[in-house]
Amino acid sequence: MPPSNRRHQLRNHTANSHAALDETVGLLDSLAGYRRYLRGVAAAEAAFAAARGAFAELDAGARDVAVRG
Repeated sequence: MPPSNRRHQLRNHTANSHAALDETVGLLDSLAGYRRYLRGVAAAEAAFAAARGAFAELDAGARDVAVRG
């Protein structure tokens, strides 16, 4: 399949997701809009980091139990 066809297929398959993201993020047509977007990205990254840390603690605890077990 030619690359241009793959690009169009990918665009068609992800159109709904992109539309939902655009609706959530809003327009990036101003400095205030871009700052809002960056605050959202930072909040999401902080939440992911906290979740990774929690899972790492659970994983470490599970390893301790397995070694002792």
